Amino acid sequence: NDMRPMDRNAQTITPRDLQNMLNRLEEMMRNGQMADAQRLMEQMQRMLENLRNAQRQRGQQGNQMSREMNQALDELDQMTRDQQELRDNTYRNENGEGQQNFQQRQGDLRQRLEELQRRMKGMGMQGEQGLDDAEQAMREAEGELGKGEQGRGKAVDAQGRALEGLRKG
Repeated sequence: NDMRPMDRNAQTITPRDLQNMLNRLEEMMRNGQMADAQRLMEQMQRMLENLRNAQRQRGQQGNQMSREMNQALDELDQMTRDQQELRDNTYRNENGEGQQNFQQRQGDLRQRLEELQRRMKGMGMQGEQGLDDAEQAMREAEGELGKGEQGRGKAVDAQGRALEGLRKG
């Protein structure tokens, strides 16, 4: 286990650390190491949780903006998890039955992302390229899922791109 306990004072994780973990996650998923990928995701969630707690202790007086930011991050986190799960389900769904409910779920996810982007713009944040890409990819996956079995491979690809966009965002 190469996760050293974080120094109490230096509770920071650099974007590079995060990127490295995401890269490892991608690799694990590509190699079908789902259990490892699952563990790594849980590890990352714990780290994010620790960071949030540290922030909470540091700034109980946190202003509205950072509260909204945290909320947006939480939602992004949840969305990434949902997209991940949907992709796994699509990937495993060999016989193509039920792809129509996947299409429904993909559509819901896309709408949640659009809503989140609207709120972030409302907070004065630039439209994030990653999230735009994710939305595009989700839309594509949605279309492919509607085609049943022959759309499955393309849908899984598009869902993978959506995940990548969400992470960049």
